[in-house]
This record gives sequence, structure tokens and C-alpha cells, in this order.
Amino acid sequence: MSPSHSQRHYDIILLGATGYTGKLVCEYISRALPTNLRWAIAGRSQQKLDNVATDLRKRYPDRNEPGVEVAQLKVNELESLVEKTKVLLNTVGPYAIHGEPVVAACARKGTHYLDVTGEAPWVRDMIGKYDSVARSTGAVIISQIGIESVPSDILAYVMVNRLHDKTPRPVKEVMVSLHSIKGAPSGGTLATIINLFDQYSIAQIQSAAQPGSMSPLAVAKSKYTPSIFSRMSGVRFVPDLGTVIPSIQAATDVPLVHRSCGLYRTSGDHKDVGEAYGPAFDFHCYMHARNTFVGVLTHLAFSIGGLFLLLPPVRWLMAKMVTQPGMGASVENSRHDFQEYRGLAISDSGDQAAKTFGRFRSDNNPYMTTAILMVEGAMSLLDGGNDVPAIKMGGGYLTPATLGQTYVERLCAAGITVETKTLLS
Repeated sequence: MSPSHSQRHYDIILLGATGYTGKLVCEYISRALPTNLRWAIAGRSQQKLDNVATDLRKRYPDRNEPGVEVAQLKVNELESLVEKTKVLLNTVGPYAIHGEPVVAACARKGTHYLDVTGEAPWVRDMIGKYDSVARSTGAVIISQIGIESVPSDILAYVMVNRLHDKTPRPVKEVMVSLHSIKGAPSGGTLATIINLFDQYSIAQIQSAAQPGSMSPLAVAKSKYTPSIFSRMSGVRFVPDLGTVIPSIQAATDVPLVHRSCGLYRTSGDHKDVGEAYGPAFDFHCYMHARNTFVGVLTHLAFSIGGLFLLLPPVRWLMAKMVTQPGMGASVENSRHDFQEYRGLAISDSGDQAAKTFGRFRSDNNPYMTTAILMVEGAMSLLDGGNDVPAIKMGGGYLTPATLGQTYVERLCAAGITVETKTLLS
């Protein structure tokens, strides 16, 4: 029998501390979290972990040094590791290769788990295998709690709740658009994208990208009918969002957001939030284009790029040429990085008079943003108690949005903008 959370030695263990994102998570924990936090770094190499710990001690001499735990990705070692902590943060990717043993150990031992994957087919597989296991032990398992997916999931959550406060009419459509961004992908992200096409067939990837692929409820048919021009060009004009095209993040974000909707709608303790999403909830994920011409060209470029990724020789060549795993932008080169997402929720009121506008912005390197999103998610689970819907739901394979308002408030306190306002025609 696993020890209760109150008996566990650590509050947080970070698995993957020696990688690019892992080091940023270490940095954020060291400079932002309470000094009495009991945490440890874990991985396969004692020497690499000791180097990380030594670096943290030099940069943050007034902080307690993290514990060091060496573990291979084997069942017995992982189960022993996760029993020592309340929350396990996993930054070891690609998750389709390395992630399942960690998820399985946490689900079986009742340890809360967070990762930053964007591999939707893998997440869908993990939900099928470990959701019921996690519910039986009370473990909260949350994937995709990074910059790729949290903005969509959290903006949809805050916008439908704001709209529900303003009108009893159900939600007609919710849209989130990547409005602007500055920042380069890390080697780990690029390796994960390439690996996804090696691990899964195109049919599996397309199936996982469907809106209802992760939802516990059937998803209503979309009421949005694109014009002939939009179907051919990919371009759509949305008042208050501007010219947009389908986002490359849609394949991961759309099923995730619909899972959040389904989880709230099936939770008896969160009937009000479930009603805010509503039975006809419809979500679209876009990216902003400067104008129609740029939108057409960008959409075409992404479409052609996706086709090339289907070819094994192209993936092999890319793996040799791109930034390698563990590498990413330096502090100096990412000093002016930022990410801004904008969203719109529209009620089903005929004249579309009731709208809620949302904005998510982080003025950080995108991977430092991911570190903040992940760590504040962990702290929401540690400190939020039953105010956190995920805890009150009793565990399971959940989503960032199920961390609720506690999570939103922690992100805002950490310097990330999450705001909504009501718009009237």
C-alpha cells in the first residue's frame, strides 16, 4: 500500500531536470516558490544531476538545495521514486517513447502527475489505459500543461464562465487564436514532432486530432460552416480577432479543450461550470495572419510542410539538421520573447450580441512560460485543496482547466496575463 501524501518525503520531484525545459523548471522553482518547499530532481545520471544541483546552489545560495534521486525508467525504480512525492513533474520526452512507465507508476501509487507533451495520440492512449486506475487511487494525471495547450484550455474555461455570468444563453462557439509570438523551438520539441510521425500512423494522428477523441461525452456537431473561400484558402475573418488561419496546435488543443468540457459536464460537483460550456460547445483553434494574402501563403506553407513530414527520408534529414534535444535559446537571445493568445466566446443568441473576449500573454521565453505553467499547476494541487476541481473530482486523467480558478489566479500572480471582458454589438 502506498503512503498517504502527508507521509511523503517530498512535495515535488522533477524528472528530467538535466534537459532544456527541466533546467528552466529548476530555475523557476528556485526563485519563485516558498523556501520551505521540499523538492528533488531526478534522472538517470548521478553526475548530470549533481551538476544541476551545484549550479542551483551557486545561483541561489539562500535556497535549500534540492534532493537528488537517481532512477532508471523501469517499473520498480519508478514506483519507488513516485512514492516519495506528492507531485511528479515529468519533462522527459518524447513521451510516446519514455512517458508511459512514469504515468503508470503515478496512477498506481496515487501520485499527482504533470507533463508538457503535445503528442495527442499518446495522451489519448494514456487516458484509455490509466484514467480509471488514477481515479481508483486519487491521482490527478494532467498532460499538456505547457505553452502549446494551456492558453487554449484556460482561455476557453475563463471565457465560457464569464459569458455564462452575463447571459443564460448557451455558448455557440469558442475560438482561441495565437495572436503573436517571439521565440524559437527547442531541440526537444523538434525531436518530438519528428518522432510523432515515426511512432504513429497518419490515420492514428488524424483520429486523435478529432474534437471528441478524448472527451467522455459525445461532441456536438459544429454549427460553423466555412465559406467556399475559407475552405479553399484556410482564411477566416473573425470580428475582434481579425484574419485567422487554422493553427498547427489545433490537433492537440481541440481534443483537450473538448475533454475539459466533457469532464466538467459529467462532474456533479461542478454543474455550474458544465452549464457554462453547454451541450453544444464548439471550439476552434486559429493563428493570426497579418492579412488575407499572408494567411493564404502561411496556410499553404504549413500544409506542404506537413506533407513532407510524412516522408521518412525528410524526417531523417531534419533530425540531423535541427537543434538537438537538450538545447534551446540562451537567456540573452530570448530576452525579448513573448506569446500572446486572444479568444472569443459567442453565445447562441441569434444576433450574437453576447460575446466574451479573452487574452493570455506571457513575456518570457516560451519554455520558461511552460515551466511557470507546469510548476504553478503543481502548486495548485499542493495548496488548493477542494477548491481545485481536479481534487474534488477525485483524480483521474484530467486537464489543465480542471485546476480551475485557483490555477488562473496563481498564473496571474506569476506575471502571466489571463483576462476577459464582455463585448456588445
